Amino acid sequence: MQASIKCTIATTRGDGRVQGRKTTKKRIVLANGGTSESQKTTSKNAQNSQWSDGIPPEMGGHKMGSGKLSPISTTKGPGTGPKHMFQYDDKEMDTKVIIHNDVKQLAEGLAQAVIEASSLAIQQKGAFALAVSGGSAGTLLAALEGTDADFAKWHVFFVDERCVPTDHPESNYKALSDAVFSKLPIPQEQIYMIASGRSASELAAQYESVLKNMSNEILPVTPEQLPSFDLVVLGIGPDGHVGSLFPNRRETAAKEGWVLPIENSPKPPPARITFSMPVINSAKKVVIAAAGAAKSEICQRALEVISLPGAIPAQLVGSPYTEVCWFLDAEAAKDLSISKWEEKKAFPRSVI
Repeated sequence: MQASIKCTIATTRGDGRVQGRKTTKKRIVLANGGTSESQKTTSKNAQNSQWSDGIPPEMGGHKMGSGKLSPISTTKGPGTGPKHMFQYDDKEMDTKVIIHNDVKQLAEGLAQAVIEASSLAIQQKGAFALAVSGGSAGTLLAALEGTDADFAKWHVFFVDERCVPTDHPESNYKALSDAVFSKLPIPQEQIYMIASGRSASELAAQYESVLKNMSNEILPVTPEQLPSFDLVVLGIGPDGHVGSLFPNRRETAAKEGWVLPIENSPKPPPARITFSMPVINSAKKVVIAAAGAAKSEICQRALEVISLPGAIPAQLVGSPYTEVCWFLDAEAAKDLSISKWEEKKAFPRSVI
């Protein structure tokens, strides 16, 4: 399966304004665990094989270097096995990557993008629905302080939350409230925090109910019956997780549900709730923000390495109907090989 990702690289100068844009395009072959019609075609080698489809009914049983017999394995041929729980969308998607000189300019650029999204949403439907994940990306929104926006029409939601009291140091609500929302004139009743004191399953069901009770003016629903946020702001973890959707987890592959419980997160605390990937990918725009050298390796892997589906959840973000934009500072982008993105040869799997 192939997909094209068009990336617009914009760099900023000292005053924070964009000084240049360059659009590149790379075609990648996705390591999709599903099957395609091309996989079902008979191999040329099968024509000269003792087996009709070129595949023996069973393999293995030979003596290995260790002296043990290899296990017997069977196959029914390509395209007939179980479908992988992770799937990439095979439609072309546009992704923009904006690289800022430093974290200050990144924060200012991110704030400007949020303001622009809010203005458009308020003009179109009278309200702005913003969803923010925890971590450092959300706190970059502190640059919104002092900006000119119609904050009275903002409605703020949380992509994920740890199942801890709202005044706990690990609470996403507390971190974002202290750093950002307490400094903005958004009506408190329009900041929809996730409750605490219950199980992850109960909290997920409760928050999903909050979303479903929003008016169509605030949070429209797509034809697929998913909420359409005006903007979702995500960070990216060192393992590529977004929200609380971690690599190779069933919650990350889930196709149903708006808000999911996480009972055994690989990152403490273990109990969390999170938006599902279909909800993230139903937003009008998604921003993934990362700053600092510590994020350079995962940004390079997410943007340039062809990973197995689900291995890097950030690679599952996006749809043909969602604008995806990466906001990076120079340190987070330092491992990218942007100059190679236009090479006609297949892009290398990894340059690490």
